[in-house]
Order: sequence, then structure tokens, then C-alpha cells
Amino acid sequence: WLLSLCGGFLNSETPLLFVLCLILFCVMVCVTGVAMSNSGLDIAIHDTYYIVGQFHDALSMVAVLVIFSGFYFWIGQISGRR
Repeated sequence: WLLSLCGGFLNSETPLLFVLCLILFCVMVCVTGVAMSNSGLDIAIHDTYYIVGQFHDALSMVAVLVIFSGFYFWIGQISGRR
């Protein structure tokens, strides 16, 4: 999926920028998830709001970015205006 972005023709319209931001955000969420899998750190942060916050941050921000991206794409298709 990422290689198709590298080899394809990219026009930097708003929906594409939201998708690129979504990819960057997913990478950051994965990095914090890997940090939580460390057994030494798991003892310190187990049953804290860090775990709950990371999970909800990942789900809510991904959903918001997808909704905004879809809105900006489809409103241009439906109305015929950019």
C-alpha cells in the first residue's frame, strides 16, 4: 500500500493529506504499543490511564481522520466543486 503511494502520481489534495497523516499516526500508535509490550515497563504502567488513553487515542483519532478524509473527498464529488 505504501509502495503504491511512492510509485504513483500523487496530487496533494486535502483527502490525500489526511490519509498520509493517518499513516503517520498509525505508525506512532504502533510504536507506543510496542513500548507497552516491554515486560519491565508493563509492571509500571499496568492498570494505569496510559493503557486506556493510548487505546482510545488510537481508535478515536483514526476514526476522526477517516471521517474527515471521506467528507472532503465525497463533498467534492457530490457538489462538483473543489
